[in-house]
Amino acid sequence: MVPILLSAIALAVSGLERAISDAGILIPVATVSLLHVLVIGLPAFALLRRTGRASPFSMTLAGFAGALVPLGGLLLYLEAGWPQSDEWLRTVGFMAIWGAFGVISALAFWYAWVYSCKAFGPVRHDRKLQVK
Repeated sequence: MVPILLSAIALAVSGLERAISDAGILIPVATVSLLHVLVIGLPAFALLRRTGRASPFSMTLAGFAGALVPLGGLLLYLEAGWPQSDEWLRTVGFMAIWGAFGVISALAFWYAWVYSCKAFGPVRHDRKLQVK
């Protein structure tokens, strides 16, 4: 949800009149962020947790890859191939920013998960349904 937060801060800093005219950007940003979380983030976390590999490092890698893979595919589709030699720096910088969004979001999710488990206790899953 980092892109939503950064978009909201940018709109708030830009002034009320401009913020009102540019507020429509929050809906697509929120939609794309939510889809990333539901389609990529939660399944990646579930897989890492089920295999016992959920850690801050693995979440960092998953967040980075989860942000870059769809973006890389989209950039290749829009560019109709690999970027030209003069566009590489701009493309790599853009992808690094999105990768950082993924890393920050994944680590925020990880630490929220860890601290919620400490506060409320671990979630217990009983495999056998007991009917009395």
